[in-house]
Amino acid sequence: MRATNLLKNTLLPLSLLLALGACDKGKNKRMTAVPDNHRIINLFGFEESALHHIHNTVELHRNIFLVRYDPSSPGRIEWVNCPISASYTYQKSPGRRVESMHIRTFADLQARVPVNSARFETSVKGGKELEFNYVTIGSYELLGDFRIPKADPDCARATHYVTTLSVGAFTFAEQRAIEGGIKADVAGTGVGGGVSAGRESGASTQIGSLAACMDDGTAAVDCFTPLQLLMMPLAARHWGDTAPATTASAADNGADAGAGAGGGATATEDLSLHVDADAWAPGSYMAAALERLLIVASRVDMTTKFGFDDQGSTVVAGFLRPEHPQFFSRPLEAGKTYVIFGAGALEANIDITIYNSNGDIVARDVDPDPTPAVTFAPSKTDNYRIELSLVDQPEEFGALVVMQDGGLRVEAPILRAVFQRLLDAGTFASTQIRGRGVANGLVFHENNLAVQGVILYPGEAIRQHGIILDATPAVFAAVSHEPSFNIDLEVIDARSGQTWADTEPDGNPVVVIEQPDASTSYDLRVLYGAGESPTLATSLILKLAD
Repeated sequence: MRATNLLKNTLLPLSLLLALGACDKGKNKRMTAVPDNHRIINLFGFEESALHHIHNTVELHRNIFLVRYDPSSPGRIEWVNCPISASYTYQKSPGRRVESMHIRTFADLQARVPVNSARFETSVKGGKELEFNYVTIGSYELLGDFRIPKADPDCARATHYVTTLSVGAFTFAEQRAIEGGIKADVAGTGVGGGVSAGRESGASTQIGSLAACMDDGTAAVDCFTPLQLLMMPLAARHWGDTAPATTASAADNGADAGAGAGGGATATEDLSLHVDADAWAPGSYMAAALERLLIVASRVDMTTKFGFDDQGSTVVAGFLRPEHPQFFSRPLEAGKTYVIFGAGALEANIDITIYNSNGDIVARDVDPDPTPAVTFAPSKTDNYRIELSLVDQPEEFGALVVMQDGGLRVEAPILRAVFQRLLDAGTFASTQIRGRGVANGLVFHENNLAVQGVILYPGEAIRQHGIILDATPAVFAAVSHEPSFNIDLEVIDARSGQTWADTEPDGNPVVVIEQPDASTSYDLRVLYGAGESPTLATSLILKLAD
C-alpha cells in the first residue's frame, strides 16, 4: 500500500488512530518491536501562527511540507522552509461529527499530544483534566514524488515529509470534577461540546468553529484548521538535483480530480499573489486580501457544489474605514442558495450585512472575526444591497465573493491569474506615475469599491453606477481571465454623458481621466466583445496619491 493512501478513503477518528498501536493482534502472537516508519501528530497544542504556516505551505503555496523531527524527542518539531512544489489532493471526510478526547494524566498528555504538550503540562500536573472536541472535515494528501536540492542548507535540515494533513476545527478546555454533571451542546451538531457529565469546563479555547463545520457555506471559512498530520521519513530518492518523477494523477489514486462537489480535487499550483511593496505598497495590501479570498474560494470549489454566480458582480474589493462601509447592489433569485464570504489584508474584524430593496436586514455575519460568511436563500427575487464593513480598526483592505449553489466553476489557478494580472496592471500604472515625479504613485479609489469582477458571456456588458471621483486624476483598468479575450472599457459622466473609452482589441483596456468632476458621478462599463467562452472580467479604479 502506498504511504500516501493510508488515510485515503476515510479519515479515522483521532482517538481511534491513536489507539491503533495498542490493538491486541492475538493471544498466541509474540509482540516484537518494529521501527515506527510514520508519525501521527495532533496539532492541538500549536499556536495559531504555527497553524497558519502549516496551512499556507500546503494550501496556498502548494509546497511539499517538510519537518525536522527526532523520534527520541517527541515533544519538539521544527517546520522546514523549503519551497519545493508538490501536488496535494483534497479528500472530503465521509461524515462530520464532533469527536472528543479526554486527557486525565500527564502520561496520557505525552502520549496523545506529544508535541507542545508543555502548553498543557501545568494544568494536568495540577490535577485538572483536559477535554478536546474536534470535527474533521477532510484532508490534503500528497500525490506523486518530489526532489529536494542537496545544496539548499535550509532544506537539508528536514528529516520527514507530511503525506496527509487533516483539517477541521477544535476546542479545548480545562475541567474539574463536580457532582451530577452538566451538558452544553455545540450549536447545530447535537453533540455535547466542552463539558462532560461529572465535569465542569473552564474557559474554552476555540480554533475554528465546530458549528460552522456542519454547513458547507461556513465550513469553507471556519473549518479548515490543521488538526493532525501524518509524516514519513525522507528517503534517499527524495534528494538530488534531477527533476522529480511524474506526479501521479488523481485518477491513479482513486480520486476524481474534477469532483468539485466534494469527492476530491487536486491542488498543484501556487495560489499566492505577488506585488512588490516597495514598488506599490497599496497593491501589496490588496494582494493579501485577495489572496485570503482566493484560498476560501478554492476550498468552496473543492468541497461543495457552490460556484461563481453569473448574474451580477461576483468578486468585489475595496478600502474600508469604520465610518465608511463599502457596498454594491445586485439581484439575488428566490429558490437559489448563495454563500457570501469576505476576507481582509490585516485580519481585522469585518462584517457582512445584506439588505433587501426596502432597506431591511435579511442576513448578516457580525461575529468578531476577519472572515465573515453568510449563507442566504432569498424568499423572493429582489435587488439586494451587500455591505462589507470594518469594526474597531482604522482602515483595512477588504474583499468579498458571491457564490451560488450549482454556479459556474472557476478553478483557483484561473482566479489567481486574473487577480495577478489586475495587480500587475496597477503596479505598472503606479510605477509609470512615480517615474514622472509623483512620489506616491497611485492608490486605490476609496469612495466606492475599487475592484469588481463579473462573469460575462460574449456580447454582454456590466455597468457599475454612482462612482464619485475626487478632483485628482483617476485610472480605470480591466482584465479578462484569458489575455486573448477582447474586453472594452468605458467611463461615462452620468450628468453630461461624456465618455472615455478603450476599445482596442485586447484583454487589458485602460482609461485615464485627467480632471474628474467631483460634483457628478460616473458609470464604469465593461464589455466583452470576442472570446471562445465566458470570461471573468475584473475592473480596477485607482487615483493619484495625495
